[in-house]
Amino acid sequence: SKLISALGKNYLEKAQLKQASNSFDAINILHKLSEKSSAEFGEIADSLVEAAAKIVEFSTIGFCCYDNTLQGWSVIAVRTFDKNYETYSETEVNINSSLIGETIRVCSTIFINPIIEDLIRVYPRESQNMGGFFASIPVKTNDNIYGALYIDGEKGILRYRGIPIE
Repeated sequence: SKLISALGKNYLEKAQLKQASNSFDAINILHKLSEKSSAEFGEIADSLVEAAAKIVEFSTIGFCCYDNTLQGWSVIAVRTFDKNYETYSETEVNINSSLIGETIRVCSTIFINPIIEDLIRVYPRESQNMGGFFASIPVKTNDNIYGALYIDGEKGILRYRGIPIE
């Protein structure tokens, strides 16, 4: 029983060390960005997505914002494990019919876990994620909303690198 206890303690300590390392990596990404004198908005979005990807488990994580070139809302930074992502991702996000759009319109966080109905999370033709989770968080200041970060995950629960988020 002492051996099992020691192994359990060792595993827990390694898991905590890995979490701390991932969090440090995420902070380091954002710190490097803050040291630049002039960062482009796309670069900021990429860094935000990359930092978030270091600390949460996901199948797709992205950043949606207003694109002046398209004159509409679009996902400008994304990381995904969904092999079908390119087949359904459009250039423009409809903020009137999607969950990410609701986050942007009402400037509030959405968290659905588990997904139990057919919802448009970002794109109308995206694969359904029944039993999975979806979270979208507005990126804002006191005066403006710049877009939203979204996290889509497979069946299970949203976790901070292994720890359930309730």
